[in-house]
Amino acid sequence: MKSFLTFIATLLSAQSSLALSCEFPGIIDEYQSAKSSEFNYFVVSGKVTYPQSDIWLDEDEHGFPPPLTQIAAQIDGVSLGANRNETVFQYPLTVELECIATWCGHIPWSGAMEGLFFIREEGEEFFLSIGPCGGGPFSNSEENRKTLQRCLNGGKCRSED
Repeated sequence: MKSFLTFIATLLSAQSSLALSCEFPGIIDEYQSAKSSEFNYFVVSGKVTYPQSDIWLDEDEHGFPPPLTQIAAQIDGVSLGANRNETVFQYPLTVELECIATWCGHIPWSGAMEGLFFIREEGEEFFLSIGPCGGGPFSNSEENRKTLQRCLNGGKCRSED
């Protein structure tokens, strides 16, 4: 029994350490991650809407939420491209809230969020993943748009820029 309690204490302290070391990705980090992914990504400036009733995360018998909660949503905006090309981007999508232990990605209770999103395409479906350490939305500021435009145009695109 003592070894079981030691195991639980170790597990909880490791999870606490994870929470303390969680660093939110910057917009360039997110762009680089999407660019190196096996999936196709779209950078979308717009609004994601979803039913407020779907936001609540269920818990298991130990009080932990599931590792992944999927919420049906809609995105309305424009996909950003090289040379300031913008294409209307209006599709149903799935918002994925990822959890590690009790730390989860979160979305506003209002049923909507606006900003810059990295939307993953798998087949004919679109996904927005938000983990415990972020993943969107990013501010739709002029600075972020200029940074992304530089990346999309093949210019300098490093976190230290």
